[in-house]
Amino acid sequence: MEAEFAKRRRELLVECEVTSQIFDRVLPRLEWFMEPFIECLVRSEQREHANTFVRGLLSDLEHKNVESIAYRFGQERMPLQWFVGGLAQGSGLGLAQGSGLVFGVQAV
Repeated sequence: MEAEFAKRRRELLVECEVTSQIFDRVLPRLEWFMEPFIECLVRSEQREHANTFVRGLLSDLEHKNVESIAYRFGQERMPLQWFVGGLAQGSGLGLAQGSGLVFGVQAV
């Protein structure tokens, strides 16, 4: 049973790989999608951190944590950790509400 699972897992992982050509077309769409959320951020540093964090989540980093993402883009980890920590403490929901968007759907 485990051998069958391992084989099927390998097959699925191969199907999940995205070529760089496809991924290059995704980034402009992602930037467009993020605009309403980014506009809610007051400071330019916050906007930069939001872009860095999302790009890091989409990167090929093995470990998608704030520290690895910050170092990947040549940044210190603490400012990005403070930004993400602030989102985790509730201001992230405020971003969605402030932009009139919830999960990418325009609120009525």
